[in-house]
Amino acid sequence: SRVLSPESSHSALNTQHSGLPVRQMELSSPVISDAIIEEIRRNEVLGYQLIDTTFPLSGGEEALREALHRIRSDAERAVHAGYAVLCLSDKEACNRGIDPIPSLLALGAVHNYLCRQGLRDRCSLIVQASDVQEGHDICCLVAFGADAVHPYLMLRLIKDGLTFKEAETKQEVTISAHECLENLFAALEDSIKKVIAKMGITTIEGYRGAQLFEAVGFGPEMMEFLGDFPSRVGGLGLKELVEDAAWRVKTAEDMFARNRPMGKNMDYRAFNAKVRMALRDAVKEAHPEPEPGGGEMAYTAPPKEEDPEAPQRVAEKWVKFTDMVNTRPPTVIRDLFLVKRAAKPTDLKEIQPAIDLIVNHFRGAAMSHGALTAASHQTIAAAMNELGGFSNSGEGGEARFRNDAPERPWGPFWEKTLADRAAHPEIYALGGDLRKSRFRSRVRQVASGRFGVDAEYLVNADELQIKMAQGAKPGEGGQLMGKKVTKEIAEIRYGRPGNDLISPPPHHDIYSIEDLAQLIYDLKSVKPGIPVSVKLVAVENIGTIAVGVAKAGADVIEIDGIDGGTGAAMLSSKEHAGLPTEMGLAEAHQALVTNGLRTSVRLRAAGGIKNGYDVIKYALFGAEEFTFGQALMVSVGCIVCKSCHIPNCPTGITGSPEIFKGHPQHTKAYLMQVAEETRSLLAQMGFTHVREIVGRSDLLVKNPRLPGRAALVDVSKFIRPDMALAELEKNFPQTPAQAGLCDPPAEKSLNRRIVEAARDAVDTCLNADLVFRIRNSDRTVGATVAGLIARTYGREGMPNHRRVKVSFEGEAGQSFGAWCVNGLDLELRGFAQDGVAKGISGGHVVVSLDYTASDYGGEIQSVAGNNVGYGATGGTIFIGGLAGHRLGIRNSGATIVAEAAGKYACEYMTRGRVVILGPIENEVGSGMTGGELIVYDPDGDLALKLHAKSVAVIDCGYVDYEWIHPLVINYHARTGSRQAEWLLKNWTEVRRGRKLRKVLPLGVARKMEDFAAVGTNAG
Repeated sequence: SRVLSPESSHSALNTQHSGLPVRQMELSSPVISDAIIEEIRRNEVLGYQLIDTTFPLSGGEEALREALHRIRSDAERAVHAGYAVLCLSDKEACNRGIDPIPSLLALGAVHNYLCRQGLRDRCSLIVQASDVQEGHDICCLVAFGADAVHPYLMLRLIKDGLTFKEAETKQEVTISAHECLENLFAALEDSIKKVIAKMGITTIEGYRGAQLFEAVGFGPEMMEFLGDFPSRVGGLGLKELVEDAAWRVKTAEDMFARNRPMGKNMDYRAFNAKVRMALRDAVKEAHPEPEPGGGEMAYTAPPKEEDPEAPQRVAEKWVKFTDMVNTRPPTVIRDLFLVKRAAKPTDLKEIQPAIDLIVNHFRGAAMSHGALTAASHQTIAAAMNELGGFSNSGEGGEARFRNDAPERPWGPFWEKTLADRAAHPEIYALGGDLRKSRFRSRVRQVASGRFGVDAEYLVNADELQIKMAQGAKPGEGGQLMGKKVTKEIAEIRYGRPGNDLISPPPHHDIYSIEDLAQLIYDLKSVKPGIPVSVKLVAVENIGTIAVGVAKAGADVIEIDGIDGGTGAAMLSSKEHAGLPTEMGLAEAHQALVTNGLRTSVRLRAAGGIKNGYDVIKYALFGAEEFTFGQALMVSVGCIVCKSCHIPNCPTGITGSPEIFKGHPQHTKAYLMQVAEETRSLLAQMGFTHVREIVGRSDLLVKNPRLPGRAALVDVSKFIRPDMALAELEKNFPQTPAQAGLCDPPAEKSLNRRIVEAARDAVDTCLNADLVFRIRNSDRTVGATVAGLIARTYGREGMPNHRRVKVSFEGEAGQSFGAWCVNGLDLELRGFAQDGVAKGISGGHVVVSLDYTASDYGGEIQSVAGNNVGYGATGGTIFIGGLAGHRLGIRNSGATIVAEAAGKYACEYMTRGRVVILGPIENEVGSGMTGGELIVYDPDGDLALKLHAKSVAVIDCGYVDYEWIHPLVINYHARTGSRQAEWLLKNWTEVRRGRKLRKVLPLGVARKMEDFAAVGTNAG
């Protein structure tokens, strides 16, 4: 809520208790209706003053400037006159010749002026505006100082209700004016909550006036009124605003004069229909479209006949496509630049080969199976693999049959998979090698949801990528709607068909650069030597962030921008969040050079790359690797209709796979043409290799023929002549390890000693029992031997129930038992830090105290830190004491037992079982969509500790007690837990008293006919 008042909250409270008239009004929302604004206007005690925010259009920019100064003065006089509420209103713009001042500009002018005069805390500001169209507009106004917003024109549009056709059913739907109003306010408020949550803010009061923005395209004249926040590339002034206002008036008059409806959006789209069709025409020359519904043979089998003339036809149509891209109106920042050519071009024969460019410099973007169908996802992966390149799995995991076979495959799964490859090697096997999968994504992503991330998934990667954010929606998590969660996707992600799958906004094991360094260490421990990339987005101060990531030990830093995303992100995020890739890339490159770290990492650019000219420009800004996303989708048929969030894709790429017509040859032809164009441009510039031009921004020049407003953009910050990578490489080390920036797994680390001791047992498939002392400097212990088992046998672990058991005594560092697999049993007598058993997929991880050696008293002891079992997909975790916050977060299949747990247990859980035998703290089950949590609840207050919007609590039934009892017996045997011992001795009383309660996702609980009936069988 927000209080309209002339005083600070403290003095307002004093006024209430003094018996004087109360000069404040509490609002439940920053968005107010017609009725609320009228109530405020009539409140004589509060003191309401209207300030007109219009200007005479005929007066041009001078009239606009004078109007801005006038409203500042009007506001100052109103405050001195004692008015508590100032309403900045553009309603007078209804009169002919009078135009509204953009509401954000008017508010910024008043808010910042009153702040400078020391008057802002003496009044509240309401914005009554006609240009508010969505939640982003309201967020901007609140962040620039508005206490409330009255979107009167938006409300006028729904005053008679609405009639429209429902998108999926095509049926006509009528909604009353009251329903429209409720729906509109709910949508706007949800949008506001989403935005402020991304910034880590929980109240409107904390967001009001924060100005947490960066402007792209505002010139100094605008910033004079808007206030002190970044606008690094300059741009529009008051003159251009007046021109826009005049254009809108003329367009509206023409519309009414001709009785024509409003025209379509006239913004230029980078992948408009003509550009899209030109690209598809070029790549279809490489291979005809298969018939839809033809199954895997249609979209994966190589062409039966080679057409020797196809490459020439592809090249001719490619020129048509790339000319469209290169001559388009200035759309992105790189369009403002031309590239300098050399007086003497290099012979094309001396240029880096096209295949070398693809293998060493081109990458596929992270697009998950879920966002894409299996058909389109596998088609892109097959194309990249056949070229020797790298596709990216995205954050949704990967079907197991797409992995390379382990060294010693066994069991029904691998028998069937290898049989399929033998029957159809041209479809499933890469290069005829049955052990190699044609569909394997060589880059495997680890995101906050940890979907499908286990040791087998990780060891099948040639690069691991930590996704910190996404260009299309920075600061947000992901959500795959339940209607897209098929049986296949649910199996891969360890969820349930039809249930929403949610990625948390942050990684819950990363709250600092040191935490990021730990996750990098975790990944390099499970597969020593593997490069790790970190995906960031272009935001303010990305340079500082990139320096920290380099120091954390990343091998590659990927910078994504506002052009990223498959189309499943929210429209408001895609249009308003994040910055252009060029800004983030240039800043990151320059910061790394300044700090002497540039040669320690590779920079990768992502965001809207379409042709070789884009590759060259991004290289000049500082990138040596380039990520292709949307263009790859277009190459296999995407029409960029932005309907990726629903399962009814018109081309079968993000839904309806039966109509998919794409083919790996289409993507291969596209990438080869990009590479050849890049080679041609390198030759024209007088170079032979991409690395020679990385950071050579001095070879960029602003286009002197830029049309209109594009010429206003200040590009000086992009051009730094002293930033060439080739010169830096002569003086600096090449890898993070050489630079001393990370702590790679040492040759004689505890992990290494465990592997040396266990290797023979793993190789010969025999049991082994090992004992080691452990210290808190020993991190990610057990991960390397888990990776060895996964590479040798796969997720199944060793056959015939063989296992390696490793016992430890002491205090373990972070990530003890991470990535544990079937066939591995890790037991610690002592304490462990955060991240115990993260990513476990099988085996056992036990952490407990040695009660026989020392008496810790009667209270439950804390033995494990936060995030126990984060992202677990299987296995068993026993914590013989108190586990910290977020126990079982994103659990997708593990069985976890602990004596007690901290806050936020079982967040975003989708499968598995968690049993807490003692006290548990608040906010249980936030975002939980599957699995079950059992809690010993002797005081009956568990319901008060739940996240009520996500979960519900019921009594355990007969079936529940039947599986809980043997589990607690096993837990007691492994941990010696006194709490478990007491419960087992009093099991009959516990059952009769119904002291064990079950927490279920709200959706699951609602499907039960009677919650109480479930517990009547307990006995």
